[in-house]
Amino acid sequence: MAYPLSLASPGSPGVPAPASPSVIEARWRSLWRSVATMILFWAFALGIFGFVDVERMVTSFRAELDLVPAMAALLAAMVGFFTVEQMGRSLTTVFGYARKGLARGPVPPDTGGTRLVTWLVGVELGLVIALVGQSLRGALVPVAVLVVLIVLLGWVLVRRLPVMLAAWRRLRVERARWAQIIRNGHHVVATVTSVRRAKNQWFGNQPVFQVEISFDHGGPWTFPMRIVDHPVWAPVVGNQLDVWIDPAGPTGPDTIMVQRRYVGQRLVDDPFEHRLPAGSETSPGRPSPDWMTHKNSRVNTMASHVSPLVRSILVLPPSLLAVTAVLGAVTVSMRLTVPLTAVALLWAFAVVTTYNAVCYWLYQARSRWFIRSGLGLGGSGAGALVGLGAALYAFFSTDELFYLPMMGEAPWTTAHTFVLVSMLLALVQFVWLFVTMEQAVRHLNGEFPASPEEVHESLVNEDATAFDRLEQRYGYRAGVFLLLD
Repeated sequence: MAYPLSLASPGSPGVPAPASPSVIEARWRSLWRSVATMILFWAFALGIFGFVDVERMVTSFRAELDLVPAMAALLAAMVGFFTVEQMGRSLTTVFGYARKGLARGPVPPDTGGTRLVTWLVGVELGLVIALVGQSLRGALVPVAVLVVLIVLLGWVLVRRLPVMLAAWRRLRVERARWAQIIRNGHHVVATVTSVRRAKNQWFGNQPVFQVEISFDHGGPWTFPMRIVDHPVWAPVVGNQLDVWIDPAGPTGPDTIMVQRRYVGQRLVDDPFEHRLPAGSETSPGRPSPDWMTHKNSRVNTMASHVSPLVRSILVLPPSLLAVTAVLGAVTVSMRLTVPLTAVALLWAFAVVTTYNAVCYWLYQARSRWFIRSGLGLGGSGAGALVGLGAALYAFFSTDELFYLPMMGEAPWTTAHTFVLVSMLLALVQFVWLFVTMEQAVRHLNGEFPASPEEVHESLVNEDATAFDRLEQRYGYRAGVFLLLD
């Protein structure tokens, strides 16, 4: 994606986060999935309070039903932690730039409080559901508290919603103006004339470079700008950029769109000198993205032979988890007399673990749709962990599943074994996800070597057909999956 030179100017509060149209489209879908997920889970977590005796729960925490709100809140917190992080990545890509946070890493731009508004909508919906439930129970004190909370949070929501909508309207106007400049503007090629790495400035694990670019547009023009990129693609004097200049306005940073070229450009001699140095609690940063290994390296040569085997191994734990979870739900339903809520929770666990396994098999098959869709192994793995929370509640709160067999008052059956093993495997799967995620990205295309510069350019530049050309030329399948969700 090309971006206005003003976003890369030294005085800009943020830095560009360029992405191809295909990546932006996938992040859009991911963003709305995250919004819906956060709203539904917070609505569930708080709405469940409408179906319990809150006054009794405050004075006596003995009944099994009193565990429901605590478990619901825990599940919502687990989902919320992952969803907020996913929304941050999506918002940064969709808006096209990021800001510097208190830490080294980038944070989403000013989107009018999109994440706050999403959380408020979910909480408001949950409180309304809880209010209806407590009203039907005739519980006056909980009703009064809920009404106060609904009014207060509703006031905040009413004030924040117009701000968020204005930010999204501004994005649409800006994107339309950017597209018009690229479509109708005067195209020239700029050259990097000077490069200086900013001292002790990092954006995530990537260094910040102060550069000057020059081009001819009715005379020589020179502009300063900042470039943030992986050390392996640190700018070098003589590198070229595509520039589009708005013919309708005066030439200035707001009317100039820029885009780096990678293919055919000179590379830095030693990318390791630009990587994030090791700190007291951090290891040195990587000079390249996770999907790339250095050319002519032994690791890359080995990966071309073992990548299919690695993908097949990675799919085994989630597949075994899904099979045992489904068998657990089936055998409990057929052999044991347990409450319907426990059966429903075990089946929910089976569904999310099956979905997780399907995602892994799509990865193993290098599904073009999956790699470009915005779905990822991180999201499906987080869903499996949430399902584990539901299964744990069903297991430990149901006497027929846990208490009676442990006390010897009921037989331990294969149904109990399947449920217990599936929960243990869910923990293993979650650890497996974090340990193997980088390997999953790195071995997606190990046997299909392609120019790293072509791959990177396809992920960040304006050409929407770059992914298709990569696949036709090399067999390499690129998409948002490579950006390590």
